[in-house]
Amino acid sequence: MRKRELYTGNKPFSYVAFTYQDAEIAEKLLDEMEEDGYRYWLNAKLSPNEKELMEISKRLSASSATVLVLTHNSMNDRIVNAVVENTVERRCPLVVYLTLETSEIMEYLNGLFERLSQVVVIRVWEQSFNSLNSVRQALAQTKGLTDAQAAYYYDTGIETIKSGTTSYDDITLAMKNISYAASAEYPPALNFLGDLALEKARQGLESYSTVVLYYKMAVERGYLESIYRLGCLIEDGEGFAPNPAVAASYIAIAAVKGIADAQYRFAEMLDTGNGMKMNRQDAASWYIKALEGGDRRAYLKLAYRYLTGDTVTRDETRAAEYFTEAAKDEVPEAFLMLAKLYRDGVGVKKNESKAEEYFFKAADAGISEAQYQYALCLRKEKKYVESFKWLNVSYQKLPDGEKVNPDVLYEIAECHAKGLGTATDRQTAFLYYYDAAKRGHQKAKAAVAECYKKGLGVPVNKKAAGFYNPKYVEE
Repeated sequence: MRKRELYTGNKPFSYVAFTYQDAEIAEKLLDEMEEDGYRYWLNAKLSPNEKELMEISKRLSASSATVLVLTHNSMNDRIVNAVVENTVERRCPLVVYLTLETSEIMEYLNGLFERLSQVVVIRVWEQSFNSLNSVRQALAQTKGLTDAQAAYYYDTGIETIKSGTTSYDDITLAMKNISYAASAEYPPALNFLGDLALEKARQGLESYSTVVLYYKMAVERGYLESIYRLGCLIEDGEGFAPNPAVAASYIAIAAVKGIADAQYRFAEMLDTGNGMKMNRQDAASWYIKALEGGDRRAYLKLAYRYLTGDTVTRDETRAAEYFTEAAKDEVPEAFLMLAKLYRDGVGVKKNESKAEEYFFKAADAGISEAQYQYALCLRKEKKYVESFKWLNVSYQKLPDGEKVNPDVLYEIAECHAKGLGTATDRQTAFLYYYDAAKRGHQKAKAAVAECYKKGLGVPVNKKAAGFYNPKYVEE
């Protein structure tokens, strides 16, 4: 066999499997493949050592189809059989170049038909390799696509997915189109498959090495969103040991090149000093760039800054506008802050009705402080039953690690003591007063002293009353 230049890139190619006893037969096949523009890879060594076997395995795993020169020699060859098994396992197209038919070969071929649906057979005595449309279809992607063609397949697939279709056939075709574009090393398609692999990896259904492979291939082709994705993985320790400094260098590149998501994350790293020296002034600048680039998460970060004048010129009106924009994205924190601004008339005209509306939205989103404030709004309107309900929600639904607000305890105690939204129960009221008093609530301390002095829900104890309110000591 003449020396051939083997394909060394990563674009789709077929693996040609044959034994070197059949080199003359394979020679004609390879000439026809070259003539028609198909990329291929073959083992150029007669006696592969361990290193060469590893290279065979690597190339085989990356191939998009297999071409098998089927003879008695290849049928009984250990390496050829391993190649065929790999092809079957990966469900890749298999093109069989058949030189003769014997009962043994046909039995072997029938076994392949039973195990793999994509088997194309070329009988060399009947037709040439390039004469069958089925061969062209099986090896189509090994000829590659132009960037324009790849973009078309990718865009078509993405449009189908974004349409919200639930049709299995539509989704399958869309994924085939995207994968086809990725096979031509189209960067957005590689990035998409990386994102998809990441979702599977987080569910334990895929290896993070696959995720990294897709992203790195896209990065090598200049796709900056993928370098941002890699930076995030490195910072979060997904598929890598956490390394904030390296992550920052990746994310910074994407940020400088204008990727809004990267600009926002880079601002966060500067804000906290994660992976680099803290610089909150620069962080503010990057939040502004991220917002200009369309990352709406920056509205909330900048709203707080404009409200207090933290590293920017204080501007309460702009703060209110930014909290309003964040609220459009259903951000619970923005609901709470807008409620306070409308309640206090900061940056906006004071409006108790608007304040109550936003307190409710934040309360409904699970923010304990908002649940408490909304309960106070309801009490002011004498809606005592609803108010009592929200006070208890605020107390019972605290996130892990969040401290109990003694104001909530005190107000629940008041409800039990005065029968506001619940039956009057002085014993329960005392327990809530006592709990709030232990947490430093001054009104609760006075209420506990009153309970001890008058025996309200607890036995009279003047010494204890004096402990919680010094004025009772003199009496």
